[in-house]
Formats: sequence, structure tokens, C-alpha cells
Amino acid sequence: YCNFLNGTLRLHLTALEGLELNFDGTRRRRWNWWAKVNTTGDPHVHAPPCQPVLFHLNDEIVIKVCSQEKTYMKFSSELVELKFKVGSRLKVNNVNNLPTTQKSDIYDSYLKKKSTIVTRLLKNIQSEAQQYIKS
Repeated sequence: YCNFLNGTLRLHLTALEGLELNFDGTRRRRWNWWAKVNTTGDPHVHAPPCQPVLFHLNDEIVIKVCSQEKTYMKFSSELVELKFKVGSRLKVNNVNNLPTTQKSDIYDSYLKKKSTIVTRLLKNIQSEAQQYIKS
């Protein structure tokens, strides 16, 4: 897991997949480690393994996800730069037990629930603001 400064989830990597979220909690990218191509047969070029995910945690720490086994954390300062390989390749014993991409996505359902809650809150705030302006 990796979070934004406000505490919301930014990056979630599991043995089977990866998920990168935007600052507002919407899904930016999602990929499966075992799937090199999408359902149309074309490579998914906006997520690993075709295009790495790269972002700065702060001025000194950078995370780079190239693939499941090629995930790096780099610390750098004015005098020194250290690069650690923090990823590892996990072997799947039974391919038949892998989840299909057609199944409902737990992240999608979570994001939909949160989106509904936020939308309701914004409508309530708007309603209260309009009543305050009228009075």
C-alpha cells in the first residue's frame, strides 16, 4: 500500500494485480500481473509491464513499478543515491484458480460506494448553502 498525504490510497499491489488511484480516489490504472494482453489482444500500454508507474513520495523518495519483480524504491539526496529492488516474482501454482477479469472488481464496488457517499454529502452541503443564502 502507498497513500497520498491526505491518507487516501494511492497504490495497491497484490500478488495478482496492481491498482493506482488518483488523489480524489478515482481509479487511474489497474493491471493484472499474469495478463500481458487485454481482452482485445492488444497490449495494455498504460500500465506495467509496458509503461512503468513512477511517482515521488517526497523530495527524496521515488517509487517505480516496472513489473511485479522489478519494483524499485530510490532514496536520493545531494550526496548519495540508493536504489532498492523491493519487488518479487510470485509463482502461481494453479492457473485455474486465478480470478477472471469479468468478475466484479472489489475496488470498483468500493469506489462506487464512496462516490455515492461523497455525492450525497456534496448535495447536502449545496442544499444547506442555498438555504443559508436565502435566509
